[in-house]
Amino acid sequence: MPRPRPLPDHLLGSAFTTAELTATGLPAGRVRAADLERVCRGVHVPVGCHPQEERSVVAAVARLVGGAISHVTAARLWGMPLPLRLEQDPRLHLSVDRARRSHTSALPGVMVHRRPVPDADVVTVGGYLVTTVERTWRDVAALLRPHELEHLVAAADWAVQPRWTPSGRRPALTSVALLRRGVERSRRFVGRAMCRQALGLARVGADSPPETFVRLALVDAGLPEPDLQVSLDPADPWAPRVDLAYPQWRLAIQYDGAAHRDADQQARDARRDGYGQERGWMTLRVTSADRADGYARVIRAVRRRADEFIVA
Repeated sequence: MPRPRPLPDHLLGSAFTTAELTATGLPAGRVRAADLERVCRGVHVPVGCHPQEERSVVAAVARLVGGAISHVTAARLWGMPLPLRLEQDPRLHLSVDRARRSHTSALPGVMVHRRPVPDADVVTVGGYLVTTVERTWRDVAALLRPHELEHLVAAADWAVQPRWTPSGRRPALTSVALLRRGVERSRRFVGRAMCRQALGLARVGADSPPETFVRLALVDAGLPEPDLQVSLDPADPWAPRVDLAYPQWRLAIQYDGAAHRDADQQARDARRDGYGQERGWMTLRVTSADRADGYARVIRAVRRRADEFIVA
């Protein structure tokens, strides 16, 4: 039996459609060779690729049926924060316009969502056709439960916050206005009411979801909303900034995540706290342990600090 003709380099190690194979000049029957594995009708991968673990499989199916990577899978590609139960969702999500023909072969491990997918809701990320940040945020809302509103707010805060890098802040991926425009121009969809509620709570200034969770907990407790990314001395251009603050009470709130366990970061934290202390600021540190009881300790500490200023 003759050996099959070798695949072009660009088809090795990823999924491809039959049309993409024949476009290279190879016959359609090449898919029946032993070195290829059928994922579903019209999509194959070289033997050794693990179809359920490869985003390229979803990308190939998307090209086959005209859809886009969406929902949880798109959120992961963008880096959007998700609640743990969605982070652990092993499925690959694909959105296909209802108007397109249905692909008759089921693909194990892939969740197909049939909703309108206008061109304005799709971009190319890392070579994949993916829903935009705004559309992905709306799609994630459809997967959330009513008590998970804070996670949708955290995702919005993440999307509108300029990214910190050692060389400076990068522009935000979107804005509250663009997120709201996407919600209002879309047809009715599951999660629309939650999106509107979350947009009313979204703010620029949170560098991590825990900072959002702390802010929301303080507001839910009846306290004023804290300011975000506050300079400890506006007159000093080199003054350090804190995550959240109540300038009227000279109270700085810092969330200490995993990055703060580093010795260099701890030294920077100590210098920042000392700078604030010299100017009458008190620093309240928050950790992941505080989340377990709804930030009750943090709320009590803020109230005590406020009372000190009322008495004074």
